[in-house]
Amino acid sequence: MTVASLVGDVIAGVRAGGRNARTWGDFFTNTLKNADSQTYRAYSDAIGTALSADTALIRTFTNVVDDATLTAVLRNASDDVAKTLVKNMKNVDDAALVRVAAVDPALARSLDFANVRVADLAGQATRQGATTAQAKNIQDGTSDMMKNQGAVNAAKTKTVTRNTAKNAPLAASDDVAEETTITFARNQAGLGNDVSDAELGTAINSGGKIAENSGTVRKALEKLGIIAVGSDVATFTRKHWMKMGAAMVILCMMYDTNNPFTALDRALDDVDDVVDGLKDLADAATNAAGNAAKGGFDLIAFMTQNWWMSLICCFVIIFIGIAATLS
Repeated sequence: MTVASLVGDVIAGVRAGGRNARTWGDFFTNTLKNADSQTYRAYSDAIGTALSADTALIRTFTNVVDDATLTAVLRNASDDVAKTLVKNMKNVDDAALVRVAAVDPALARSLDFANVRVADLAGQATRQGATTAQAKNIQDGTSDMMKNQGAVNAAKTKTVTRNTAKNAPLAASDDVAEETTITFARNQAGLGNDVSDAELGTAINSGGKIAENSGTVRKALEKLGIIAVGSDVATFTRKHWMKMGAAMVILCMMYDTNNPFTALDRALDDVDDVVDGLKDLADAATNAAGNAAKGGFDLIAFMTQNWWMSLICCFVIIFIGIAATLS
């Protein structure tokens, strides 16, 4: 197979999405690993050129190849192709550049993306089409779910599966939606008294809040068979969102993670499918949880991360902090 035909097949497979994207992504990764140096460079340059010309494919491609392959594409592409690809990735997939920087810091410095940072959760949600209000709801729902999901996971005594999540019930009415899903999740997972109905209910409600505000999450739930493909979300009521929330809580238990986006992404991996943007949301949620765990406001980190602020603004922040302390 020639370089041109292989790259053409890869791009066609990635453009098709889902299983085709993953199949061709895996094939391209294996091809690079086994190729001689000249072919290796030719493949990398060709795929870099193709992605630079079709930015809509960048996130799909980065979702289905490993970090070493993504790094190889940038490392072996010609300077012009690599720089153009990095420029486009900064606009659509900065999380992938952060992954590359971790593998090859020198490459990140040479292509000027060493200081790229993953957008926060609300920012990632907005990129994916959420309104400002929806992005805030996703961020708040994720925070509340992650706080309570750890206790839920620890209390599980029975094995749950994707089928358990798919079978999360649709309540008889909105009024009993929370009670119905709490009872289902508690019974299916064998949750004991170590986790309260309040904790479990908060996790389920939060999962529902995320699904209600994130088209990316709903697409993942469709591909997993938890909601019907092309569902009319405009007609969904609270009982529908609670069903989705319960399914996400169960998937978190299944994969022993408190990150709902990670759970959805792993579930899709198991069925050899993919949804663009889930990894970005998962990374942003993990970063947010890590920052929250550190506690408090880190002025040095803030100033470092927000280098674009003028020096006088930073002095104003410091002055306000000193004034508040003295008062």
